[in-house]
Amino acid sequence: MKYCPKCGSEVKNNTKFCQKCGAKFPIDHIKLNNEYCKHCGSTIPKGAIRCPKCGRYLDESANDKHSVAIAIGYIFSFLIPLAAIVAGIYLLTQKNEDVHKHGTCIIIIAIGVMCISYLYYIKFL
Repeated sequence: MKYCPKCGSEVKNNTKFCQKCGAKFPIDHIKLNNEYCKHCGSTIPKGAIRCPKCGRYLDESANDKHSVAIAIGYIFSFLIPLAAIVAGIYLLTQKNEDVHKHGTCIIIIAIGVMCISYLYYIKFL
C-alpha cells in the first residue's frame, strides 16, 4: 500500500499528488513503497509468491531445499518403506514446490517397494 508522506492517507499507485491534502509526491515515492526482493533487489508485484527475476521464494522458509530429508527419504524408500512414506508426507507439507516433487517420488517408490516385497513374500510362502 502507498501512503502520502505528508498526511498519511492511502493513495493509489502512479498518482503524483495526494487526493486528500494535495501534496506532491517525490519522484522516488513509488520506489519507497514497493516491495523488493531480498536476494536480487528487483521490484516484486503485489501478490507474488516468487521473485519474477531470480525465482526465489519471498518467504525465506520456502527457500530451504530440505536436502537431508530428501536423501533420507530416498534411502528409506528401499530399506524401510513406511519410514519413507512418513518422510514423503513431511516433504509434501513444505512450502517449496520442488521439494513437493521429491516427496511424491519418495512415496511412489516406497509403495512400489512395498508391493513388490508383498508379492515376493506371497510367492515364496
